[in-house]
Amino acid sequence: MASIHQLRGEKETADSFLKRAYRVNANDPHINMNMGLYHLHDRRPEKALYHFRISMRDKRLEKRVFLYLGIAYMQKEMYGEAISFLKRAADMDPRNITPHLYLAEVYWKMGNEGSSRYEAEKIVDFMLQDKRLFGQTMDLILGRGASGKGWLSQAILFPLLSNACRDNPAALDAWKEAMEKTMENGETIEYDG
Repeated sequence: MASIHQLRGEKETADSFLKRAYRVNANDPHINMNMGLYHLHDRRPEKALYHFRISMRDKRLEKRVFLYLGIAYMQKEMYGEAISFLKRAADMDPRNITPHLYLAEVYWKMGNEGSSRYEAEKIVDFMLQDKRLFGQTMDLILGRGASGKGWLSQAILFPLLSNACRDNPAALDAWKEAMEKTMENGETIEYDG
């Protein structure tokens, strides 16, 4: 029930259901994963890490929990640990773009532009293979990543996308559509290049 209310944007009701479930079964891996996400969303990485470690008892959750652990360590600015978990998440689910988005961000924050660019190139490859991913990456381009800063728009992904779309009409159309949807919501995109 908590997930349904959360999807509806009913945060207080979702929180109530989640906390009640946790009180009933504090050792349940799924409940702990959701508690970890709750704390991650509220930028309390230490509490999130506690719950994610418990959720690792269920091996079926590993690939998601590795991603979440990576994000929690990013919030704590423990980038080495973040990279370790994000790479494991990417290895376990090679068709998932999300670990690569966060790896690009971690590397950028560490000042490792080469590795950040490498991950961004992977992201562009994913996006060219599946045009639906253009909308998914708009959040990070607009600065809704783990850091909350628009690092992609001023860094490397925007120029890479621009170049990749130049010779790919279908990709260009998908990117334009994602940008138009973003603009409809009153958002703006700044690009220095």
